[in-house]
This record gives sequence, C-alpha cells and structure tokens, in this order.
Amino acid sequence: MIENFKNTYPGRGIILGLTPSGNEFVQIYFITGRSSGSKNRIIVKENGIVKTEPYDKSIEMENIELKIYTAAMQTENAHIVTNGRQTDTVHEYLTAGRSFEDSLYQWKFEDDPPIYTPRISGVTFADGSYKLSIIKAIDQNPELLSHQFFSYKTSLPGCGHCIHTYSLTETCNPFTGEPFTVKIFETFVENADYYWHILPDDKKVALYVKHINMENNEINDKISSIYLTNLCKSDII
Repeated sequence: MIENFKNTYPGRGIILGLTPSGNEFVQIYFITGRSSGSKNRIIVKENGIVKTEPYDKSIEMENIELKIYTAAMQTENAHIVTNGRQTDTVHEYLTAGRSFEDSLYQWKFEDDPPIYTPRISGVTFADGSYKLSIIKAIDQNPELLSHQFFSYKTSLPGCGHCIHTYSLTETCNPFTGEPFTVKIFETFVENADYYWHILPDDKKVALYVKHINMENNEINDKISSIYLTNLCKSDII
C-alpha cells in the first residue's frame, strides 16, 4: 500500500474505492506537474461536469488539448473519471449502452513524444463494481500500443485501488503492474486533506474528491488547488 508520493512524480492519478462504513463510493483524481504550463491549471466544476482549465489564461500553454479536458462526469448509472478527452467518449458509449472497454479502444496514449504519457480512466457503477484502465506505449515505444483493464466487483470498506500515469521509480516512464491498494477515509474532506498532503509539494497542482451515496446517488465533493490554497480559497463544493 502506497502511503506517500513525496519525492516522486506520479503524474496524474485516479483512486476508486469505498468508505470504511461501506455507504459511499469514492473517486479521487489528482494532477501533478513539472513544467510551468502543466502547473498552470485548476480543476473547476460547472453544471455537474468537472474540468481542468488554465489558472492564468494570459499564459500560452503548449499541447493544450492534452492539458485542458473534461475530467469527470456521470451517466444515470455510472460515474466516470479520466486524465484526458477520452472522458467524453466513455460518457457517450455508456449512455448508449455500450461498454467502458469499447469506448477506450478508440484511443491511444497521448501524443507527447518521447514520453507518450498513458491515458488512465476509471468508472464506478451503481452496483458497486468499478473498472480502471491504462492505455500506454510499452517501454515508451509508440509501435507497442497496450490497452489494459482492471475490473473489481467491489472494494473492501476503507480501501481503494490507485493507478497513475508514471512510474514512481523512473521519471516519466509509464506505470507498470496492477493498481495498488490505498486508504479511503469516511468523509470527502478527510480524503481531500490526506491525499493533498501526500502529493509532492513541488509538483502538486490540483485534486478532486467525489463521494457518491450508494442509496440515493447524492454527491459530495471537494476541489483543492495549489493556486487556491495559496490564496486560502480551497473550495468545498
């Protein structure tokens, strides 16, 4: 179980799990960055849709199509979270009754050579099952496209599964292996505070935590951002 991301560069990450009481599904999405362009981002929520957007819109951003995207949205029976524009494709497919897997076969890794950043995606269904996916170039070779899917019928209360874009041992190499287990706390504020503080201080950018009540589908969520924190405006939605 990973307890701390300090002194690493995980990139962007997704955590899916269940509160200790077993009453709420949890989704966590975090962004870390190295360049000024990657760090010039916040997470916002508008009309139920969670998106990334530039903090300082006067700064020109390279590869903006890889940095600005819908990160989380939902259908009637599923809650989606990803690190890119594949979010909209997953939503379209699930709304039409098609599969999470089929939606992601339409995509490959990000077009940012020589890194070829993986695309990571997650979905939580109303029955408590959830899935995670990573699309990557094996050994950063763009000729070796890999789609990997991990399916869970449920989670143990107080536990979740985490996947992120980059290896913690080799900077900017793709994540390898299966999603690993992490702690999940009872409230969205506890989860936001815990995961915000274990991200690397010099690379943390933004964090989104979403709790979904299993009985009535009610949502509680929180956004944290390095910019908002510096202004003492970390927002609870």
